[in-house]
Amino acid sequence: MRELHHSHILLLGTRLPDWMGRYFVRLLHGERLAMMSESTEAIADQLVVAPGPPAPLVCFLDTFSQSTRLYRAGDPTHFVEELHRRWREHRKPAQKMPAPLPMVNIPPPPRDLANDGCFISYRRADAEAAAALCAALRAAGLPVWLDLAEIRGGDRFDEKIRRNVEAAAFFLPLLSANTCGKGGYFRKEWAWALAHNSNFTGMADRGYLRPIIIDATQKAALTDVPTEFTAVHIEAFAGGAPTPEFLAQLLAAHQLWAAPASV
Repeated sequence: MRELHHSHILLLGTRLPDWMGRYFVRLLHGERLAMMSESTEAIADQLVVAPGPPAPLVCFLDTFSQSTRLYRAGDPTHFVEELHRRWREHRKPAQKMPAPLPMVNIPPPPRDLANDGCFISYRRADAEAAAALCAALRAAGLPVWLDLAEIRGGDRFDEKIRRNVEAAAFFLPLLSANTCGKGGYFRKEWAWALAHNSNFTGMADRGYLRPIIIDATQKAALTDVPTEFTAVHIEAFAGGAPTPEFLAQLLAAHQLWAAPASV
């Protein structure tokens, strides 16, 4: 499931039943089809260009899936030929192909958070920094929730993520050049954290929001992050590796604010 969410996929060679087509589109989208997504799905099928009234699945995708594009210039064979043509045009022989996004293998905690740990929010391109921060926090004895380690097939994706955002003692959004001007699921996590942070209005020392810059991005460049992030102290840890001082401060805050974990 994790590979499907973060990879480019091309399904070829068979006519999928209506329900199976919907299943793959919903799976790759990662959320309700009516919502915008960081990714885009392209559907090329004879049904799309066939004369007469459109098929039910075509009508459905055309109406309800904002990030789905129906290929109307030809049949699936034409789509693959056009895809190949564009790939050859944009690929420069001397250009080095970008390295694939890192696979992060992080052992999960034994349970969901219970008002007693840290939720790390990050964009997929910053997975290595998220893993480094997660490892440092856990080595210091802090419970950490990181979605790559936690999401499993069958989980209600939004519900599980939001539950742990709201059950965290601290929310740690990772900021970088990869988040500036970019959309993605991490912004949904930010919105949930901001809504939860309103529960601490007037508690200046509560420190639920603890943003961290993980690259050379300057605070002045963070023009599209919530004002609640820039209103608090923003740490800067290259590659997500925290300082001993930060870990000591977070441990002290954890002892002060975290609720006892349920057994």
